[in-house]
Amino acid sequence: MSRLRDEELGLVGKGIVILLVIVALAGLALVEGGSILFTRLQVQDLAQAAAVEGAATFRRTGNAASAESSAAKLVDDRDPAARITKFTLLPDGQVTITLCKEASTLVLDRLDSRATCQAGSRGKGADRSLWRSLAELSVVRATETARPPTL
Repeated sequence: MSRLRDEELGLVGKGIVILLVIVALAGLALVEGGSILFTRLQVQDLAQAAAVEGAATFRRTGNAASAESSAAKLVDDRDPAARITKFTLLPDGQVTITLCKEASTLVLDRLDSRATCQAGSRGKGADRSLWRSLAELSVVRATETARPPTL
């Protein structure tokens, strides 16, 4: 009888350990995903603000370099970790900005150090490993467009 009871306790113990590991992995996945989502929201908001700033500056000055400079200054002031990867100004004063930022994660950004906001950093074909693909989940990009203010 004692031997049967010991086996039952062993199975219960293993079940508890497995459950704790599953809960820990699920918690880690939620933290990683939350960090990426929060970063995505921040980058989209910042891209919109920078596009509006660039369009407003172009309307005031008529100077494309000033528009780009004011958008870059706004991005740098609000979030030095975010980078403008593309700035487009149309003749009607419409500005499109693409921003990139690496989300601060516990695991993903440690998988492959090549997953960055640098231009051309996305691998192609056989160069893309599973680890690199997972690491690139922490690299957030957002593109926003704004027209010049009418008033």
